[in-house]
Amino acid sequence: MNRSDRLLKSADFRKVYKTGRSFSTPLIVAYVCGNSDAGAEARFGVVASGKVGGAVRRNRARRQIREALRTMRNLSRSKPVDVVLVVRKPCTAADFNQIAGALRYLMSRCGMIEDRHED
Repeated sequence: MNRSDRLLKSADFRKVYKTGRSFSTPLIVAYVCGNSDAGAEARFGVVASGKVGGAVRRNRARRQIREALRTMRNLSRSKPVDVVLVVRKPCTAADFNQIAGALRYLMSRCGMIEDRHED
C-alpha cells in the first residue's frame, strides 16, 4: 500500500472515529467516513491495540491486512473515503484467507466493492 493511500495523522483517525459509520466482523472492525477533498481517493489506516497481543502479533496482523488490501485491485479508486481498520484479537490466530475474506466482506458492506457472492 502506497503512503498516499494511508491515513497517517492522528487528526484523520479521530475524524473517522467521530463521524464515520462502523461495520464489523469477528476479526476486524471498519470505521468509514466520506472524504470530500477534491480528487481524493480512498485512504486506509490499520490499528491494533495492546489488547491484541505483543508487538510481533500486532505487526503481523497489520501486515496481513495491508497485504489483503493491496491484493484488492482498484479499491483506492472506488470511493473517496477514509477507512480505519481495527484489529480484533481473533485476527492474530486467523490465516490470510480468513483475513482477506473478512476484509472483502467489510468493503462490500461499506459499498467499496460489489459482492459477487450474493444471489
